Amino acid sequence: GTFQTALSVGGTLLAGRIRRWHVYAAPTVRLVGYDATLQGGLFNRDSPYTIGSAELKRVVYSQRLGLVYRGERMFLEFFRAQTAPEFAGARTHRTGGIAVGVGRR
Repeated sequence: GTFQTALSVGGTLLAGRIRRWHVYAAPTVRLVGYDATLQGGLFNRDSPYTIGSAELKRVVYSQRLGLVYRGERMFLEFFRAQTAPEFAGARTHRTGGIAVGVGRR
């Protein structure tokens, strides 16, 4: 498995008619102690696909922005997410998507 130590702090700001439609912003700050997905395992550090501890960004900012519409039996969400570089030489990661849900309210 992987081993990670981090502390995340964030919140969500909403505007609109929450039960019908709304826009939101969800910023998060993560304080990283150790990240085995980037630094390798605790006992195996020989992989050429790892980065050194000095290259790891210890404070990583991310945000998610979205627009949500809720109908009687469905919801539709459009969102965009962005994460600051997690290590030296990395670029900002951006993604987005659409979520659709159907069911009873």
